[in-house]
Amino acid sequence: MRAPHLAALALGALLAAPTLTAGAAGPGLSVLPGKIDLTVGPAGTYNVPLLVRNSSDAATHVVIAADDFTLDEDGNYTYLAPGTSPTSDARWLAINPREFDLAPDAFQQVQLTVTVPHQTLAGEYAAALLVQTRATRRAAGLTFSARIAAKVYATIDGTAKPAAAVTGLSAAVGPQNTHYHVAFRDVGNTHLYVKGRLEIRRGDALVQVLSLPPSMLVERGGERSVDLTGAHLAPASYEAVAILDYGGATRTGGRIRFDAR
Repeated sequence: MRAPHLAALALGALLAAPTLTAGAAGPGLSVLPGKIDLTVGPAGTYNVPLLVRNSSDAATHVVIAADDFTLDEDGNYTYLAPGTSPTSDARWLAINPREFDLAPDAFQQVQLTVTVPHQTLAGEYAAALLVQTRATRRAAGLTFSARIAAKVYATIDGTAKPAAAVTGLSAAVGPQNTHYHVAFRDVGNTHLYVKGRLEIRRGDALVQVLSLPPSMLVERGGERSVDLTGAHLAPASYEAVAILDYGGATRTGGRIRFDAR
């Protein structure tokens, strides 16, 4: 197989950005909204009501804290101390009350106050509100604690610049099928939801189209990757073209040329 060469593409198209629906998770515990997306100005103060519900049949104690988070290329979250990330808004957040008891099938209204510092800022800042129950002992000596997260995004008004780029594209031709790897990075200053396709071409002929998973979240400055499996290719020279829609005014992509033998 010929060594791949990655080339940038720019494809013009006006496309609407997809959105996520706020929801609930965790046994017996839910928080609404599950995602807070604010447009803010420097030195501004913004109040957001949250609703935490215990839908289980047992009373519980709830603690809420603001932490930073990262999302790796496989879509796994890691939570970090507040202020770890340079684009964190965790220290902007005040929660009242931070800790409370919840009776069975009861709810508690919580006020989130976002106070933006008076300094030069641009793009999006983010943190996660971690809503967690006190650990309870179960059978066989096990303890159990439910934890869910509500993300808080604050974007400085007029400064959002969404952008994405393909950072890696490879093809491995096997006897039964062909494996492709597509990596892409958020190179703008907001989080993105990416979808797209991989086109396999032989000269001017379109041989195959493989769809990327829909609405893949890429956080600001983060990278994601996806592996795709295509059909067996007859011996020839091919071109793989990745086309990504990240919800911006243009699409982006990359291409490689490779040989099947």
